[in-house]
Amino acid sequence: MAARMLLVKKIILVLLMLILGTGTCFAQTAGRNFLLYDLQMRYGGTFPLVTSLAEHLGHFEEDYVLVAVDDWQPGLLQDADTIVYAGLQQRKLPRELVEEIAGARQVLWFEDNIEQLAEVKGWHDFRSLGKVSDWTYINFKGRSFYDWMSVEYTDPGKNVNVIATAKKFIDEVPVIWQRENIYYSGMLEFNELFDDYMGYLLHQVFKRHTDDQRPKAFLRVEDVSSIVAPKAVKAVVEKIEKYNIPFAIGVVPVGIMDGKKHYLHEREELVEVLQEAQKRGASIIMHGYTHQNEFSPTTGEGYEFWNAKDDRPMEDEESFTVPRIEAGISELLRCGLIPLAFEAPHYAASQKTYEILSRYFNIYSGQLQISDDTDSVTMTLPYMTRSRYLYGMLVIPENMGFYDGGEFVVEEMMNKSASLKTIPGAVACFFYHGYLKPDKVGSIIEGLQKQGYEFLDLKYLPVKVQAQGIVITAEDGVVNAVVAEEVKQSWQTAAGEQYLKINKIVSVQAAVLVVILTVFVYIILKLKRNTKKHYEK
Repeated sequence: MAARMLLVKKIILVLLMLILGTGTCFAQTAGRNFLLYDLQMRYGGTFPLVTSLAEHLGHFEEDYVLVAVDDWQPGLLQDADTIVYAGLQQRKLPRELVEEIAGARQVLWFEDNIEQLAEVKGWHDFRSLGKVSDWTYINFKGRSFYDWMSVEYTDPGKNVNVIATAKKFIDEVPVIWQRENIYYSGMLEFNELFDDYMGYLLHQVFKRHTDDQRPKAFLRVEDVSSIVAPKAVKAVVEKIEKYNIPFAIGVVPVGIMDGKKHYLHEREELVEVLQEAQKRGASIIMHGYTHQNEFSPTTGEGYEFWNAKDDRPMEDEESFTVPRIEAGISELLRCGLIPLAFEAPHYAASQKTYEILSRYFNIYSGQLQISDDTDSVTMTLPYMTRSRYLYGMLVIPENMGFYDGGEFVVEEMMNKSASLKTIPGAVACFFYHGYLKPDKVGSIIEGLQKQGYEFLDLKYLPVKVQAQGIVITAEDGVVNAVVAEEVKQSWQTAAGEQYLKINKIVSVQAAVLVVILTVFVYIILKLKRNTKKHYEK
């Protein structure tokens, strides 16, 4: 009996190791930092402001706990380190809740209901001046911007550090200020104009995270696939290499045009160009598997993980996405190219797709789609962040745009990078298509260098990529890739399609393992019950 029990336990342990061994690359830890909110977005709005705020906070703290005001329980926020409150509606907050917020080491409060905190703090000289929606000037750090916005105006009283002001009619009124342990912003918005504002505000609050190192720039050569001319890619790569800077190449493993598939390993000349670039320091980013799907069928032009026809997620995302990710990683490795990060085609992906990606990659490059309702709800960031929305993936943003042949595009990109440079920890990122003439990429690189930027090398980040039989790591410039023999053997099958089938079978096998595990648990309980009866007799 004992031998049987031991055998069953060993089998279950092995199964658990197999199943748990394919979890996400990063796990978030619980802490005493809270993001408290009453609404995710404004009434009638479509942009998830709280989600965006959480993404910004990921640059500073990784362990924020999101709490809806209606879910708060007394004592939950007691002795908190940092509390960020997003007030998107006027409401009466529980007195005990406001007292817990006031007792935190530091508080960042946005918009509504600040007068309730002022009352608890005993600020008798505080006055609320009301909210105004209008075209407004915001002035901070000797700079200003002008936009339509809703601003909650206040007179915070005496002994206040004014960080930014807004023009209310003819008066300059504090819009960001600090009093005691409380920081306040009379507005919460996210778009390109507000990147600087939000980045500057958060660095005022989280001073211990402010970093004085040189600003970073990140260059990605984009949309390199088997249907792109190798000579064009080589020309762009060689132009960049003259500047002796690190850069990345977004590679699509399989190109599809006119219904025909072209695998990267079949394009020896292009593979050689990419291998040489990698040897000289370029990093590879997996840019989807085919960069297309049935609704947008041509590689490079089409979406992949989003139904562009109906503007919604793909059907059965698990079975659609998993084989593509695993086959794509394998195809790149087959070509001697080691993917260190992922970028979704057209930055379009549902949160379920992000969850699947986080099982394989821990670094994501690009803008973020933060809605499952439409791919038009996206956000950019001025710095890298540990993304809550992407299940702990480290996000390298794309915030400068890209060169598309326009007359003033380079000038606009330089203006954007100059603005980003004012934010501590900023990373200015852009991409340049691998099929374009290389004549403008040099002027962009030179412009960034003149502004004081240092180019980011992906290989110096804590990279981890994992798939069935594959583990890739990189840190401090050293890249390691371990590939199991069964994966290498799959490269001998017909043009990669067999690998897709293999991994579909693996997914089914994983489900079968779960069933087996359940049966074994039942057997153990049954054996224990029988053993107990035996001893009772």
